[in-house]
Amino acid sequence: MKRLGLFWRTYLLLLAISLLPLLLVAAVAEWSAIPELRRQTHDSQRWTAETLMSLEDRALVNERLSALRTNSDVNVTLYDKSGTRIAGHGARLLKESEQRNTRRAFEEREVSTYALATGYVVFDAPILWVAIEAIHIIAVAVLAMLLAWPISRSLSQPLVRLQRVVSRFGRGELQLRAHQKRNDEIGQLAHAFDQMADQIVAAMKLEKHIVAGISHELRTPLHRLRLGLELAQATDGSLAGDELSAVERDLSELERLLSEVLAVARVSAGSPRLLVNRNDVGIDSVCVDVAERFRAEHPTRVLVCEIEQELATHGDRTMLSRAIGNLLSNAARYSQAPSPITLQARRRDDQVVIRVIDQGIGISAENLERVFEPFERGQHNGDGKGIGFGLSFVSGVVAAHSGRAEAHSTLGEGSVFALYLPAVFSSKGFGSRLGREIDR
Repeated sequence: MKRLGLFWRTYLLLLAISLLPLLLVAAVAEWSAIPELRRQTHDSQRWTAETLMSLEDRALVNERLSALRTNSDVNVTLYDKSGTRIAGHGARLLKESEQRNTRRAFEEREVSTYALATGYVVFDAPILWVAIEAIHIIAVAVLAMLLAWPISRSLSQPLVRLQRVVSRFGRGELQLRAHQKRNDEIGQLAHAFDQMADQIVAAMKLEKHIVAGISHELRTPLHRLRLGLELAQATDGSLAGDELSAVERDLSELERLLSEVLAVARVSAGSPRLLVNRNDVGIDSVCVDVAERFRAEHPTRVLVCEIEQELATHGDRTMLSRAIGNLLSNAARYSQAPSPITLQARRRDDQVVIRVIDQGIGISAENLERVFEPFERGQHNGDGKGIGFGLSFVSGVVAAHSGRAEAHSTLGEGSVFALYLPAVFSSKGFGSRLGREIDR
């Protein structure tokens, strides 16, 4: 048996909910308002009975009885004290044992007998309050059906449309979105689906970029490795050593690339393994160590350090060191000697602020908005090295430390990258060197 759709199930449920109180109201009316109406009707019938029995002109009596039957569908019969019918052709005179003082619910007609001093009058009349009950029930039922229809439609149609969008999205139509402008729970559900769909599409694009970027970047060192091994095999021992040294450098480059990809993957996934060792970290000490490594790797560049003492945060020293190192490497890649690079570390209120300033090619306003996204290397990509993971990694590491990363840049003048980390106040010094200029 085919199950009813959501619209009809909702419609019938709303109809049932609205009709149930109606039945309760009808039951209450049966025992409250209706008895009063019955009393008024019986008073009117008694007055009519007394009036008819007081008339001596039988022709006039028959005329009145005919008018009641024609106009009101009321049959009235008059009997004398002995029970002999005087006028009318309606209900017979019931014995006392046959007379009823009550009626069944929703009965259409009622026979009432009135005993007067001069005889008996029997009324066979339609029950007015039954018609009133039926009209009320029908009116409320129609109103319930009319109201339940738009309510049911407003509840079911958005869910049906959302279900269709979800089904088509699952079949591969990844551009579809719900786009339901509602402020209720259904609108929130549709908005949550749209956000989920955007994240899924972004993750799939990220995966494609990773595969494309890695395949492109690995091709060059692998080619050099193969070429170096072939040269080592074809040369004598003295020359083979030089070729093997080149192979070692290529292997280091491969290791760096894979390590970068793994780190960014952990950042993107929010892996709890990203920050392995959480401790109070001396930012001044970290900056000095990173600066020394940068000097060794870039002997021709000028690095100016402006580092305050006793700066600390709580986190992973290794990850923070790599993040700052990435900013310095990025500054070196997108600027040219002899322009200096500045590394600043200062306390601002309850934050530690780390800045890396270069005088390089800068970043356009359009690309600056996406500079911390994976694979985003700006409009000018310098020497073309790297696959655009560095700044994305920096942003992820800072976010994992409950901080934030910002970038400011002017095209053709240079860039400023700033990291804001929560400060840890401690009387313990971390041995930084203040205002040291590294010029090699």
